[in-house]
Amino acid sequence: MRKVITAAITGVALALPASAHAISANMLVAPNPTVTGIATTFDGSLSSSLTFQIGCPSHIETYTWNFGDGTGATGKQVKHTYTRPGNYTATLTVDSGAAWCNTSTDSEVVRVLR
Repeated sequence: MRKVITAAITGVALALPASAHAISANMLVAPNPTVTGIATTFDGSLSSSLTFQIGCPSHIETYTWNFGDGTGATGKQVKHTYTRPGNYTATLTVDSGAAWCNTSTDSEVVRVLR
């Protein structure tokens, strides 16, 4: 028999496996497209963590950005200025901080003009 954890949220009962863990990266980039020399905002605040696994934190510990041009940053919301035109695949990786819990990555192509 499979063990489940049941949680009641505003009158709705959820039955989840005892080892359920969901961490989800979600990034917004604005403006996109952008132009060289203009700061672009990368926002990961819509990322989420829902943990029902014993030993896994129920929050996101780190937000790691890769802007696709050889540079990166950390933080929930960061700014980056591209210096050359082109298409760059930017990625956000969120992590709960525990090695045995999962991470999640989201990516978006940033189009840089001029």
